[in-house]
Amino acid sequence: MDEERLPLDPLDPTATAAGFNAVVRRLVIAAEPLLRARRVRGQLLRQIDRWRGPMLAAAAAIAVIALTALFRNGRPAPNATLAAGREASFASWVESGEQPEFEALLTFGLEE
Repeated sequence: MDEERLPLDPLDPTATAAGFNAVVRRLVIAAEPLLRARRVRGQLLRQIDRWRGPMLAAAAAIAVIALTALFRNGRPAPNATLAAGREASFASWVESGEQPEFEALLTFGLEE
């Protein structure tokens, strides 16, 4: 390998002030439309307006999921007492170490 250093001065953008200023000027002019668009988009009301559609869709999806859970199969969801009873029966299976029947697992939570 050659011990001489390569001259990198021609690659220095600040070597000539006029050339560097011309490059900066071209970049600023080229970026101006994009910067202007970002300033307009940055306004709060426009941001809220842009999110209106996705937020309404998310709210509708949450409402559908909640109503489906609340009134599944045309009946209201089980109350806390029933849920506590189911948890107790499941806990008894775990504590006793017995393995529940397959049918009992399939119907767990469906019987009233």
